[in-house]
Amino acid sequence: MKALLIIGVFFGVVVVGIVAMFLLIGATTPDQSHLSKQVELTVLSATEGTRNSSVSRYGFRVQYTYEFDGTTYVSEEFVPLKNWEPGQPLRACLDPESPATHAVQLNPRPDCGSYAGTEQTATPQQSG
Repeated sequence: MKALLIIGVFFGVVVVGIVAMFLLIGATTPDQSHLSKQVELTVLSATEGTRNSSVSRYGFRVQYTYEFDGTTYVSEEFVPLKNWEPGQPLRACLDPESPATHAVQLNPRPDCGSYAGTEQTATPQQSG
């Protein structure tokens, strides 16, 4: 009987820990509902490299452009090797009200409007 009580308490603590972890993850995920429009990126260059990260250290420094409402924007981001390789399509979610604001969408799901990735600001390209 005592052993069953100890096992029950152990599993209760594990369940509470798992629920707390999911609540913490949900609370720290930024609201990106404004990044609701998906656009295709045109990769200008992809240079293999590394970064200081314990999760995704190897990948590519990707310079890219995208077009929205007749304006071309340019930016760059480190893309982990586990999420992308040169030759594969690359997309971003952008804010239609402020199209320079975007996040490279490293996974096709979830759809734009939920968390897509690190939010950043592109530079409108000068014409001419």
